[in-house]
Parts: sequence; C-alpha cells; structure tokens
Amino acid sequence: RTIFIKEVQDLTGPQQVVLSNRELTVYREDFSHLADHEQQALIDAFMTKDREKGFNLQKDPLMRLALFDRGNSQYTCVWTHHHIIMDGWCLGIILKEFFSMYDSLKNNSPVRLGSTVPYSRYIEWLGEQDQEETAAYWSEYLKEYGNTASIPRINPRPVDGDYKADQISFSLAPEMVEKLTEAAQNWGVTLNTLFMSMWGVLLHRYNATDDAVFGSVISGRPSAIDGIESM
Repeated sequence: RTIFIKEVQDLTGPQQVVLSNRELTVYREDFSHLADHEQQALIDAFMTKDREKGFNLQKDPLMRLALFDRGNSQYTCVWTHHHIIMDGWCLGIILKEFFSMYDSLKNNSPVRLGSTVPYSRYIEWLGEQDQEETAAYWSEYLKEYGNTASIPRINPRPVDGDYKADQISFSLAPEMVEKLTEAAQNWGVTLNTLFMSMWGVLLHRYNATDDAVFGSVISGRPSAIDGIESM
C-alpha cells in the first residue's frame, strides 16, 4: 500500500505514504497446453518485459505478482518488487512467512505467524538521530582529504544527462577464485574485504596518493532497536 511522492507543492522532500487500501491484481496465464521449453521461453520473455517496465513510485503498486499454470499441478510464480520497499534482509523474512502460510493453508491448519515488530520503531529511532553531529564527525575526519579518487579516463567526462547505466558481467577462473579464497582465509578476512582492499590499492596507484576514500553500501541494521532483525 506504500507509495513515494515528491512532486507536490510545499513538500520539504520525498515523502513515504501508506494508503489505507489498495487492490493488488494477480496476473494469470495458462501454459499447460504447451511443451516445457515453450513454457519456459514465454516465462523468461515475460520476466524480461516485466523488469523493463519498472515502477512509477508515485502511482504504481510497488510489487507485482504473476502466476503461470504449467499443468500437472505445477506453477511458476513471478514476484516483482521495487528495492525501495524490500531489500535482501526483508525478502528472507517475507519468504519465511509466505511459506509458513502456504504450508498452513495446504494442511488446513490455522496460520500462526506470531507478533510483529512495528516498523514505526525504526522511523522513531531514525528521527532521534543527530544529523548535524554525524555530518560534523565526517567533516572533521575527512578535512585533510581534498581530491576525488577516480579511474583515469581517455575520453572527456560526459556532460550532465549523458550518462548511461550499464552492467558488465564476467566470471573469474576457478583457480583464481581458489587462490583468492585461500588468501582471504590466511588473512582472516572475507572475500568482500579482500576485494575492497584491492579496489583501494588500485585507487591509490592511479591517483598517486596515500589516502583513497570510497564508499560502500551495507545492509546493516541498528542493534539498539529491539526486534530489528525480524522487522
């Protein structure tokens, strides 16, 4: 029922709005008369088109459900959601509840999910944080750091609006993965920490500086809030 509005007069910034009621339509299609490979090809094409469709954060339901009947009591469910309402941690909690409900309904037994921790506790905690104090900490910590660490470019930097999002996928050879894993274990760190260290060294070399600052997004949750792990 959640949407995010930003283009409204007098708003100080984007606002999260939870609607009192909203219907979610489940898209259904019967593929039971088709061969397995034909079914899969159509489902793959549906998922590609569904991802390309995206979401309008101000108007659309921020999750979509599709159910494909594949015959012989076999179904494929496609569940699409925007990352703004559900991250990887949330997904684990919701799938656990989903399969608990599914199992209860399948066995004609009462659905028991237990009590939930209200999301409002996190919002209240967030509102109590001193943003000026946090900004002052980082300003003091980074005050001697004046340059932007970057990778050298051959072509000139594009003007605003000319950036294009893209993805590059590749695989490391099994032997390389084995060596990296062994190195991480020897140093007592995770592979992620090892890769971040490599990225730091790369920026250090390219920028000829002893300090290379870069950011990393984490999905941590504040332990100060009771029940945060199941929220």
